[in-house]
Amino acid sequence: MAENFELTVINDDLKMIFEEDDTAVEDIPQEIQQALSTQEIVQPDRFMKLLESQKSAYDPQLLQHTTDIKKIAAQTTGLVDLVTQLTAKVQSQQDTIVSQQGCLNDAIIQVNTLNDIVNQVIAQNNQLSSNFSTVVQRLLAVEQRK
Repeated sequence: MAENFELTVINDDLKMIFEEDDTAVEDIPQEIQQALSTQEIVQPDRFMKLLESQKSAYDPQLLQHTTDIKKIAAQTTGLVDLVTQLTAKVQSQQDTIVSQQGCLNDAIIQVNTLNDIVNQVIAQNNQLSSNFSTVVQRLLAVEQRK
């Protein structure tokens, strides 16, 4: 995705450079026109080699265009570096979230275990209460027989 964005930025900037100095379309070498129109420019270095190979067919402002293209290439490299840094930060945050989810899952398991223990204690308490009631009733029955 970042590569497509880079290509669009490079191609748009290159087209703008040609338009700014009123270079006629027919003055732009055919190979360069084709590369711009079909967005075949994969790397700025490849385009630079293409431009330099067409020096004789290109106008005297080639040096300015070359400088502008190098600036665009540097900006593109900067964008790639920024996207790489952001990707690393996002990955780090995702790793942190996964770790926290693991801790949260462990805590949920522990709460469920404690809940089971509480339910067992309540059941035992109910049983003891029932047993106590039975003992009291038997004691009362023994007392009444006396």
